[in-house]
Amino acid sequence: MPEPELWPNEATSSAVGRALTDVEAIARRAADEGFGELVDVAQDTIAALDDLATQIDATIDAQDEDGDRG
Repeated sequence: MPEPELWPNEATSSAVGRALTDVEAIARRAADEGFGELVDVAQDTIAALDDLATQIDATIDAQDEDGDRG
């Protein structure tokens, strides 16, 4: 079954969500393995991805309100 077509910001939001999931998994594994420095980097990356996701979602919401999307 083909994936539904996404608007550019929705596709970006989806990609950021997948990246966030991956980095969270890396952080958990790094913590389990005792790599504290990697955990710190992963946490910084998680925070940045979370901020990016918030900005993208706000853009999508604004487009919905403005009627800029189908």
